[in-house]
Amino acid sequence: MDAAAYHLPSGRAARPARNVWRITLMRSMRLASPLFAALIVAGACGPAAAPAPAASAAAPAAPAASAAASTAAAGTLPKPDKVDVKIGLSGTATIGILGQLVARGLNLFEKYGLKVEFVTFSGAAQAAQALQAGQVDVGDNSGGPVVASLATSSPTQMVFVTRHNLTDNMYGRKDVKTAADLKGKNLAISSFGSQSHAGALLSLKALGLTEKDVTITPVGNDVARLAALKAGSVAASMQDSAIANELTPLGFNVMVELTKVKDLGGVPRTSLVVTPEFQAKYPNTTLLLVAAYLEGVTEMRKQTDKAAEFLAKDAQIPLATAKAQVAIEMAAPWEPRDGRCDNKVFEFTKQVNLPSNPAIANVDPTKACTNLYLDKLAALGFQKKIGVPGY
Repeated sequence: MDAAAYHLPSGRAARPARNVWRITLMRSMRLASPLFAALIVAGACGPAAAPAPAASAAAPAAPAASAAASTAAAGTLPKPDKVDVKIGLSGTATIGILGQLVARGLNLFEKYGLKVEFVTFSGAAQAAQALQAGQVDVGDNSGGPVVASLATSSPTQMVFVTRHNLTDNMYGRKDVKTAADLKGKNLAISSFGSQSHAGALLSLKALGLTEKDVTITPVGNDVARLAALKAGSVAASMQDSAIANELTPLGFNVMVELTKVKDLGGVPRTSLVVTPEFQAKYPNTTLLLVAAYLEGVTEMRKQTDKAAEFLAKDAQIPLATAKAQVAIEMAAPWEPRDGRCDNKVFEFTKQVNLPSNPAIANVDPTKACTNLYLDKLAALGFQKKIGVPGY
């Protein structure tokens, strides 16, 4: 899924699109003990609660009871402090949110006691505006809008990064095969400062060109750009790498594969975004959302057939197409695998957006993301429990 824009618009709040996903989920988890619950809430909210009174003489010895509780509690998460949560998506279902689709399809939100409703918006700017306006509780958006928010009185922050390495391709129409063919022509992106814009800059660099050698043209989301490419109204377009098998038989050319472009940078793709107010008021729910996202990203690699089924259903594409897309996506490099922030990625995100948004000149882009909740999960042994690589 591509980010439509990295600016936070002003004015009337965006209206959600009609294709609204509703997930009616039920609370299903219990903590290992009341004391453990108190410790978890204290870890998220502030100082620890006072210890419980000493056990009576008839109770088991304290050390043995403590060890048993510790074993039972490994990887156990707290109850949510807010059960009903609206998540605003910055576009329709695509391979780019496969982890989120898997979390939904496997009822992972239900597993952690949440009732989640996904609300789809037509782009990153609209989704960011909806979050600021309180139309949704949290957002699922790309890095640019979050960095842009740091220059406003209403900053937001990523708490889980779905993916930050760029995987789109630059596709040329039938008569555009080389850098020389592209020079002087137009290249479609969604909007300036978007993920596709970042991909375009990296692709041009890989071809030995700069943005001065082409006309970078904002066209809209993935569907709009693809339509423009097929109609011949643009010479090239940034599109998902997963559709290469669809486009190349039609005569379109893969000019750059960003998965093969090393060390040029990246930006966070659609990831979990919250406001400081939500984090402060609902630390347990924030932790549980991060847990569900992380498990979704982990399970999509273990259950690729299921992942393809969920993608086919939500994106309304043939199952065979979904399986092919998942196979390509799983074979490509994927960073990060554990949802953690990378300061260099957010610094590059600022670099991409600065020309079109001078207001972010003095912001610290590393403030746009926190590993706080992933650190809390790691302390609980959660990553190891669900099989995250490297834990």
